[in-house]
This record gives sequence, C-alpha cells and structure tokens, in this order.
Amino acid sequence: MAVFELDCDGVRKAVGLKLMSVCSNPVMVRQALTGRTELRELDKVHPVLMRLDGLATCHWGTPAFLDLCEVMGLDLQAARPRFRARFKDLAEELLRWRCTVRLGADASWESPGGKTKQAVSMALEMMRADIHPGPGHLDRLRGCWDGMDRSLLPHVEELDRLVNSDELLDTDGLDAGVVRPREVPVTGLTFLP
Repeated sequence: MAVFELDCDGVRKAVGLKLMSVCSNPVMVRQALTGRTELRELDKVHPVLMRLDGLATCHWGTPAFLDLCEVMGLDLQAARPRFRARFKDLAEELLRWRCTVRLGADASWESPGGKTKQAVSMALEMMRADIHPGPGHLDRLRGCWDGMDRSLLPHVEELDRLVNSDELLDTDGLDAGVVRPREVPVTGLTFLP
C-alpha cells in the first residue's frame, strides 16, 4: 500500500492507495487512513494521485499504469492474477479485451454486452492458478454464457469449447496448496398459500 500524508495545521491526514485485482482487472483503491480525511483532499499536494483519474480503464500492461505503480512503489506482481500455463495466452488476450471493450452508455449488466463481460470475468477466474474452481462456478458460467453477445468476443470457438467441456475444472497447473472452496448447497423452497 502506498501512503500519502498531509499536515494541516498540526493535524495529520493520510490516504492509502492499494492495488487490487477485481474481475481480474487492476483497480487502485483509495482509503482514508485518518479521521476526517476526504479521499480527494490530498490530490493537490500529491499530484501522482491526480494521475489515477486517467486510468479509469487500464490493462496490467498499460504503460501509464506501469509507470504509476513504479512511482508509488506498488508491487504489481503481488496483485496481478496468475493463470494456469495452458490458459495463459488466451487469458492474457481476454484480460486486454475486458479492459478495452465499451458497452455503451445505456448498456446494463443484464444486456447481452454486459453478460458478455460477466461471462469473460467468470471464465478468467476459472483459468487462474490460485483459484480452485468448482462445478458451481462452471454452472454459473454456463448460465451466463447462453445470454451473451458472441459477436463481441475474441476466440469465441475456443471459449465455447472450454465452457461446454469440463476442462476448466481440471486442477492440473494450480498453485500448490490451493484448495477447493466449500460450495454452499442451495435448496429451493416452495411456500404454499
């Protein structure tokens, strides 16, 4: 975490900046570390914070993003998702696609374009080396896969093959020590009048 401080008439104010992976994309998260500190209050004193606004959508390899991480001393590799070797090339291309595709101002997550981005995020999660996917993950991915806009996707044939097989559930290539998360059983209830 990078920490930025300001002394306001003897009162110390601080904001922390943490690099995280959300839906396999890089996200810089600001957090006030002292009471009564506004998140944007330190931007004028620390111009590097103002550079974050230009990175609303970036890829792990975007030059401006890489430069910003270096300037702030953030460990890029600690937050960056790692993918199993057999999925690495496809996953890297999908990461770039996910960061650059635009859905339009009126598109919702329930639109075919929104479902496409959700499906890609789910597929990327299942390709990671540090996450043990379970059958429930694949079922949710398949449910989202049916309602998406295939024309937006690169490598749609290869992705169709992966989603319709059990290959994403294969544990070969997972990091040592990764265990399958417990899936909570879901039971439907019928209420009678």
